[in-house]
Amino acid sequence: MERRGTWCAIISGLLYGLLGYFGVSLMNSGFSAFNAAFWRFFTSTLFLTLVILAKGNKKAGTLRQWLLVFANGGIFYGAPGILFFLASQYIATGQAMVIFFIFPAFVMLLNRIFLKQPIKVHYLLSFLLILLGLIMLVDINEMRFNLIGMCLCSLSALSYAIYIFVSKNELKSMPALPSSLLVSLGCMCTTGAVALIDGSFVLPNEFDQWFNVLGLGIICSALPILLLFEALEHISSDKASLLSVLEPVFVVIFGVILLGEVLTIASLFGIILVLIGAMMVTIKIKLPDLFKPKRTSSEQISDG
Repeated sequence: MERRGTWCAIISGLLYGLLGYFGVSLMNSGFSAFNAAFWRFFTSTLFLTLVILAKGNKKAGTLRQWLLVFANGGIFYGAPGILFFLASQYIATGQAMVIFFIFPAFVMLLNRIFLKQPIKVHYLLSFLLILLGLIMLVDINEMRFNLIGMCLCSLSALSYAIYIFVSKNELKSMPALPSSLLVSLGCMCTTGAVALIDGSFVLPNEFDQWFNVLGLGIICSALPILLLFEALEHISSDKASLLSVLEPVFVVIFGVILLGEVLTIASLFGIILVLIGAMMVTIKIKLPDLFKPKRTSSEQISDG
């Protein structure tokens, strides 16, 4: 079952990698980022509702759990996209991506603070390799110091880490399908409100726009959210978050294939480092855990 969770997390990152293609295509047609986000989650909600109706799923979970999933999606899954967009107005998109993908470190810290879980050494090494690889994926010359942009992006990363932490530890008894629906519904409400406040809400009125909306909603939202919930049922939140950082690799690959972007030597080495870091997560390595509580002498004697 652990292997299933691993593959669910990897495929989730793969599908998220198409966000750039469908999102850029939609915004090039005149959509704002907020309006594109609303239609993304509207389509995701509609698709997941149809799937649940087709499967005939009975109600699962308590009212408290349903409200918690809805709030977790609307606040902590919906906020990162908005904060990331705002951060990109102050710093380069590539720089914002690197800062956002420190969220696995936040997940490990949340597990340590609230659950007293030790930080695995090979997870930490994996994170450092992935972070170095991500830095190589962006143009260093575009990076600039802007405190507002960096803080907004850090908040985006923290928000997404809280979403993963809550999904794993507070909602583990909720089935993946209704959880995914409620997350999409929460995000639809959040992004819809922001699009209305921003004054950028418009309806899709062309075939290409509807095509990209469907791609964003089903391929890049409904399925990845569902797969991540499935992954969290079988693997730890630390491992799931580190594997989901494969997303930028897929973004680069799809950018080369679909958008004709050029793959540089630095980007190639960055991809290799990210892949090595992700592989470290999937291999069981016996290394001492960090900040692990020391065992008492009586516990050591009893083991003997």
